[in-house]
Amino acid sequence: MTLGCFTTAEAGSHGGCAVKGITMDNDGVLYASRDGYYAGVHSESVVKKKTPIPTVMVEAGFGTVDGYSYDEKNKVSYFTKGPYFLGVGEGDKITTKKTAFETFSAALAKEMPKGADAFAFHADGTMYFAKDGNYWGFNDKGSNTVKKTAFPAVLKNNGFDSVDSMDIAPNGDFYFTKGPYVIGIGAGEKVVYPKSCLPSELTTQGFYAVDGMSHTSDGTTYLVKGGHYMAMKGGAVKQAKAKFPPLFADNGFDTIDSMAKASDGTIYVTKGDQYMGVKDDKVTVAKQQFGKKFIAEGFMKADGLSFYTDTDKKEVACVLNGENYMCTKGEEVVQAKKKLPKVLMDNGMTPVDGFHIGGDGKYAVTKDGYYVVGIGEGLTVQKTPLPSSLTKELCGVATCVGPADSKGKLTTLGASTSVSGGSSGSSTSNKATSKTALPHSLFAMPMLLMLGVASLL
Repeated sequence: MTLGCFTTAEAGSHGGCAVKGITMDNDGVLYASRDGYYAGVHSESVVKKKTPIPTVMVEAGFGTVDGYSYDEKNKVSYFTKGPYFLGVGEGDKITTKKTAFETFSAALAKEMPKGADAFAFHADGTMYFAKDGNYWGFNDKGSNTVKKTAFPAVLKNNGFDSVDSMDIAPNGDFYFTKGPYVIGIGAGEKVVYPKSCLPSELTTQGFYAVDGMSHTSDGTTYLVKGGHYMAMKGGAVKQAKAKFPPLFADNGFDTIDSMAKASDGTIYVTKGDQYMGVKDDKVTVAKQQFGKKFIAEGFMKADGLSFYTDTDKKEVACVLNGENYMCTKGEEVVQAKKKLPKVLMDNGMTPVDGFHIGGDGKYAVTKDGYYVVGIGEGLTVQKTPLPSSLTKELCGVATCVGPADSKGKLTTLGASTSVSGGSSGSSTSNKATSKTALPHSLFAMPMLLMLGVASLL
């Protein structure tokens, strides 16, 4: 399930959501299993890494902001800071100079003399401002078209008595954030998306409370925090959390040690030194003991299982046991028993929960809700939370990822935890500036960073 344009993070994105096996099918769907269940997702992706806001904004006194919204029709990004707002168009050109609320609307200045908590631009041209649990609407002439209105009771009942940011999605649903949480409200004050955590892809970058967000029609969500912004596209659940086929349990695989999907679509599971394969709810590989080559090397259990197709289009099976792995093609050993790279131990990624390795030597391992990707002793993807769309399906909702502590370890935020938003909560220096274009000039850009499937495999 996605929130407008991005999938929310859930319990275990910060650690604790240990999965057994990671594998990807030919359609790019990433699968993992946990406690007798499995799920598959197209992972969410970061399309713009954490980037300093443009220099032109800093020069106008908007080194940090209190609110942000994007007018897609006119390709203008609007920002608020205290009782002022600013408009930035294509090419990072100022389209609306720093303007006082009072100059724009006496009514707005009267209600919010010190500024707004949140700001959102509606496709019909209405500009919504929120403050202390209420909101107002104004047209482009400054007329108060929507009088003071209290937030829906359901919003307050979920702890959103005030908000850090709000946005109106293309379908008209309203989304609000407070600290590391987000909620969606639709027509009739119906909750269209329950209170959930912001994506771990954001929170681990310091976006654990955002100052502004905006959805666009191409499925991208832009977010601003302090003096930086990011952009994401949402993941999609392709296989909701489901129990393994009864055929596995019927053959003694009520719990498993590892799982992998072969190139022909067969799902293999292991338990102890036994394995079996199922495809289309039919047993294609009967329960049997590991091959003699594995047994001879002491592989009496698989902590990880992986398949890849070599240059001869032959299937290669790799098994991980403890800190060692080996690979065979039929009866031929193509990778002798080998110890995992030391860099995995150094990064706390052993003992491994899930394991994948390709013919090019690139590997990915998971542990306690994190993954790394590497070749040899070099990591190409540092320790990163698993895609939020996957951990949500397998682990549910409980805690969110919080800021790093003094030792660099990510903290967790429970339902009762309060994290202040707004620019006052940012430690970002106004000196962190950039000539990088804002969202309106990013639509045609390729994705700069892929988390999840693209990075894992």
